[in-house]
Amino acid sequence: MFRYNISRQVTVLLSVLFLIAPSWSVYGQSKLSVEQWQSDLTYLATRLPVVHPNLFHRVSRTEFDAAVERLRRRIPELEPHQILVEFARLTALIGEVHTGIMVHRQPRDVLATLHGFPIRLYLYEDGLFVQAVDAANAKAAGLRVLRIGNVDATEALRRVGEIIPADNQCG
Repeated sequence: MFRYNISRQVTVLLSVLFLIAPSWSVYGQSKLSVEQWQSDLTYLATRLPVVHPNLFHRVSRTEFDAAVERLRRRIPELEPHQILVEFARLTALIGEVHTGIMVHRQPRDVLATLHGFPIRLYLYEDGLFVQAVDAANAKAAGLRVLRIGNVDATEALRRVGEIIPADNQCG
């Protein structure tokens, strides 16, 4: 029986993508300039190969470098919250749960802009379900999740996999 524990990944997805959505238009996550974001990207891209014992075991150096350059070119057109998600996508390429962007360890001004939803989801063999919610939404407990926003649940899970560091499908 295959069970994929998605609750941690969905929680992080919601934290990174959907939880900040209500505040995107007034998002004050960071006052970094394009040059500062690009400098951070350069630092990340040059330090990771030095400090990580086996950075290129799941992604080739060529693929990693190409992803870094794609992000570098896109930074000027992205909002700060989008850059943060793209940094997470870059580190998720490494394919290891211990290497990634930790949203909860961001500066206070960043954390102050994040909003949480009182929900925990779990992927069972027969679909994605609401496993736990707050008392105000108790009627949702046990319901199957078909869509998150305008994206079907399967596609949402695929997208989560692109930005959440994981060693395998279980995390």
